Amino acid sequence: ALKLFAEQPLTSKINRVFILGALVLLPVIAALALGGYQMKDRSTRVMDDLDSRQNHWKNVIASSASGPLAWLVGNGVGSFPARHIGTFPNWVKEVGSFDIWQDKQRNLFTMGGGPDLTIGQRTLIQPFTDYIVSVELRSEAPGYIEFALCERNLIYASNFMPNCTRSRLNYVPTDGALEEFTLVLNSGKVGSQHRMMRWPTLMTMQHDSNEAAVNIATVKLSLDDLNQLQNSSFKEGLDYWFYYNDFAHLPWHIKNLFLQVWFENGWLGVGLFFALLGHLIRSNFGRRAYDSLNPFYTSAVLIVCVFGFFGSPLDSARVSWMFYFFLCAGLVQLRVVKSEKEYKFPLSES
Repeated sequence: ALKLFAEQPLTSKINRVFILGALVLLPVIAALALGGYQMKDRSTRVMDDLDSRQNHWKNVIASSASGPLAWLVGNGVGSFPARHIGTFPNWVKEVGSFDIWQDKQRNLFTMGGGPDLTIGQRTLIQPFTDYIVSVELRSEAPGYIEFALCERNLIYASNFMPNCTRSRLNYVPTDGALEEFTLVLNSGKVGSQHRMMRWPTLMTMQHDSNEAAVNIATVKLSLDDLNQLQNSSFKEGLDYWFYYNDFAHLPWHIKNLFLQVWFENGWLGVGLFFALLGHLIRSNFGRRAYDSLNPFYTSAVLIVCVFGFFGSPLDSARVSWMFYFFLCAGLVQLRVVKSEKEYKFPLSES
């Protein structure tokens, strides 16, 4: 769309705006016409989504530190979850909690109750096979941990029916000592399809008790006496493990790219951010681009910015790196040509 918009020198400006608008709306119309259940479901509750985001954005602003330094340079990259949960501690009941700490030369993984907190690790699962789950833990109160073998990726959609087998491991108070509890978990149909036809397989555990936290020393998933998990004793922290919040994940995301830039980098960061964007967009007009890839770099950056009005694409390190790589790649592609009379070809070819 940007390439076409920039290469219409004989068309009036208003027509160029109409062309650009039509091209931008085309994928939206196609998505609504061809979209599945999730697209239609989200379109019917768009106002509720907007209200929840606006309330969340107010909480984001309330979570920011006060003072001229925070106003100027922000709270720091990646600081939002801790500041938000510190300002609104009631969210802990929804998202759950966990910690890793050392006790007598051993790392213990403490898992608090939460209806939407799942800890998992990817591992190959053989279908219709009995696995032995063994957990060495310490607890002051009785409770349970729900273990599951599943096929899943990062997050469940609201209408997604996961292929899982589940079982609860019940435990009793251990009087301050570590005790081992075991259960047998059959994999069922998990892993029965070729890996190219299904989500990755993994083992997950969930502690949904608000009575007391449980301290876990080791977690093993054994087949023929061989442990299938990596870092079972948490000696390497959470390496190989991943935590999931499928539905109660607002405390993790600001849900607005531009508000995120302000929260993390302050008004100085916002000014620099828009200066870079403006310089990149401006470089696509006039006669300086020639054979440059600028329109494509710019389109990629603007796509993220459009999505960023209602999402937080840059709170992932890898996606953030890609975004700034495209932004910088577009800026370094600029060609300075004084005039057509002086240079017949772009500088790169002269």
